[in-house]
Order: sequence, then structure tokens, then C-alpha cells
Amino acid sequence: MGHSEIYSFGGAKYQPVGYRFETKKYDVFQVIYVCWGELIFQSPQQDVKLGPGGVALLRNQSAFTLSCRRVAYRGVSFNAKGDFPAEFIGPAEALQAPAEIQTLAKLMERQLTQPTRDSARLLEGLGRAMAWEAIRISEQGHRPAVRSEEDWAEIARQAMDVTLYSARTAREALTSVDLSYRQICRHFQRAFGCSPKQYQIRVRVDEARRLLRETHLPVTDVAMELGFCSSQHFATQFLAHTGQTPSDYRKSFQ
Repeated sequence: MGHSEIYSFGGAKYQPVGYRFETKKYDVFQVIYVCWGELIFQSPQQDVKLGPGGVALLRNQSAFTLSCRRVAYRGVSFNAKGDFPAEFIGPAEALQAPAEIQTLAKLMERQLTQPTRDSARLLEGLGRAMAWEAIRISEQGHRPAVRSEEDWAEIARQAMDVTLYSARTAREALTSVDLSYRQICRHFQRAFGCSPKQYQIRVRVDEARRLLRETHLPVTDVAMELGFCSSQHFATQFLAHTGQTPSDYRKSFQ
């Protein structure tokens, strides 16, 4: 999540009939997925009964009440405390899980019912993915119908960042963005001062520098892993951005 001082874990949830928890300012962060039973969620904005497939997104500093009146509930959760990213702070919400969250919750249930020596680590990773997916769903529900130029530029930047280790061109990486390539380029240039293609080359060269410093991968393998069409093309771009060949750059750190 980009924050080094944060402690998090994923695991099981269960509360019996009569359970009640109320807070005016939640001091941690938690996402609960209801697998069975009924969890009543109340906040200043919502008052709902969460059955199977329901999600409670309990952000840090939020006010809410959880309770079980006639039926207990069982589920899975992700908990975190420490140096929160901004998305973990704000109001609490009740959501209905889409297929992606349901799949993650089922995988967490499997780890709980069929544990292995790595279950704690797997549960933390699956829970973290569930949390970010819940935040994404929440943000979609509150996002303005019309995005700004800055929004489109940031969406485009992230679309290219997640294809860093692939041979996809900038244009190919941006086909998932619901905007024409010409419009994307215009917004991107205004926001970041370069074209998507120039940005993609720059971040690939930056990652190549890290790999050359921190790994023993051959230069040719670094070029292929980062989507350069040939080692010669990689060397040309690397020299243009750093003033050194990949081999000379690596030698300077040995």
C-alpha cells in the first residue's frame, strides 16, 4: 500500500446474537465480508442489514454501529492499523459485494478451513486485495459522472504502470481507458508534460536502472522483461536517458 508503518492481517469473523459495537471515531481500518447470517450496519448515512455477500467498509475515523439482533453472523475480514493511506480514512459504508470480492472471500474461507503453513500470509494478501476492491467499488459509487482532465491523465498513467513488465505499447496499454487515444494524449501532456509514449519509456528505463543495480539479470533479459523490442533499442533508450550504456551503468555499482 505504499506505507511502511502499517500492520495488517486477514482472518475469520464471528459474532453471536446480542453482539453490539459502537464507535464515534474508529481508530483502525477494517473490511468485513458476511459469509453467513446477518450483520446490522448503522451509520449517519445508512441503516442496513448485511446478509451473505454484504460488505462493511469501516474506514478509520468513521462513526458506525454493528450489531446482531436475531441472527449471528460469520465472515472474513481484513484489519489494518498504523500509517493509513488516504483511502483508508473517511466514512463507513455498507456495500454489496461484486463477483471479484466474492471470489476473494471464498479464497479466504478456503484458507481458514484448509490451513497451510502459509495461510496467515495468504489471508493477509487476499484480505488486502478485498479491501482495495471494496474501496474501488465505493469510489465508483461516489465518482462524478464527468471526470476532469487530471482524472483521465491519472487513469492513463496507472494503466501504463501496471503494464510495466509487458511488451504492450503505450497505445495498447491505454485501450482499456474509455477515451480516444488522441484525447488521452492531450490530457496526459497537460498533466505530466510528456506524451504517454515518452512516459512509458522513462518509467521502463527507471525500472531497468533498479534491476541493473539490484539483480544479476543479464542486460538482454532486463530489456525483454521490460518490453523493449530488442536489446539494441533498450541500450539506445537507456543511453539517451542516463548518459550511460546499461553495461557501464551496472559496472558503476559493482
